[in-house]
Amino acid sequence: MAVSRYDQRKTLEEAEANAIGTEYLRAGLLPGDTGARTRELLRKYLDLRIAFYEESDTRIAAEIGQQTASVQGELWVW
Repeated sequence: MAVSRYDQRKTLEEAEANAIGTEYLRAGLLPGDTGARTRELLRKYLDLRIAFYEESDTRIAAEIGQQTASVQGELWVW
């Protein structure tokens, strides 16, 4: 059971990494400052996601989750 959960998490992490990479490349197609700002937000988002996966303290992980949601909201508005 633990092995299947590990495999599932690994698959989901890989899918998320691929989605972020694809979006980062597509942001280069956006005109002017829009592409640069989108890439900046994606780098910030990626740093937060890595920190979330590395964090073992649930309180800090929840805080990182809130920051991630904030950056995600900025990406949708931007």
